[in-house]
Amino acid sequence: TALGKNAIDRITLDGKITEFLLPDQTKSPESITRGPDHAMWFTESYTNTIGRITTAGVITEFPVGRWGASRIIAGPDGALWFTGHGDTTGSGEWGIGYIGRITTSGAVTIFPVGKDPREIIVGPDGKLWVVDQILGIFRVSTSGVVEDLAVDTGIINPLFTGLTRGPDDAMWFSVASSQHSEFLGRIDTSGTTTYKSLYPEANTGGNISELTTGPDGNIWLAWWNLSEIQRMTPDDERTSYKIDRPIGITRGPDGNIWFTTQGGPVGKLNVALANAG
Repeated sequence: TALGKNAIDRITLDGKITEFLLPDQTKSPESITRGPDHAMWFTESYTNTIGRITTAGVITEFPVGRWGASRIIAGPDGALWFTGHGDTTGSGEWGIGYIGRITTSGAVTIFPVGKDPREIIVGPDGKLWVVDQILGIFRVSTSGVVEDLAVDTGIINPLFTGLTRGPDDAMWFSVASSQHSEFLGRIDTSGTTTYKSLYPEANTGGNISELTTGPDGNIWLAWWNLSEIQRMTPDDERTSYKIDRPIGITRGPDGNIWFTTQGGPVGKLNVALANAG
């Protein structure tokens, strides 16, 4: 998605970009995923709508009520699932989180979850796993049963960001303290949580904007504050690559790591060359 331009961009593996402008230039697209119907589905956070765009550029929009949508993924049940927070009652009260389900025909169902849910993935148990920036990790069944996994970080005022399904089928997430030290968390389907310190000293870390699992079985981290992308092996060996203000990161269809930067270009890291050198 192209937030600043209110457009959806398509980029080929050789870097050719095609831009599709949204019909309303106040939409602010935020997150995008491939749907079960082979179209691309995206959130429009400012206007409380979910968009659908075909590979030919045909756009359809579906209202989701008074809920500002944030992230979206294809669920295990043939529907799309998204997170957000906002006024869920019409009372003007914000700070209420939710997870939403939308069918390919546009039928929307909302389930209250936490206060500020962001990242969402499908776990190996067929459930939706959600990171709430304030409250931690939730797990939601496709029927809408919500489970608060009550992760204990031992950190005062933790900030949870990023979520990926690791090569070990556990869920990996990042958590920062108010002193800007950063930790990487791992939680398995039984709810057992462990942590490893990435930058334990106060004021030396950054903020992980996103993380992903690479085709090489490593965890890749986008450090926005530190302007770097970091690769972490299962043995905790880390390699850093200087990238100016990376925000999004994902595994591409070519087996490389693709990333977006704040107000800048889309880039890719060649995984084979990175592991060789």
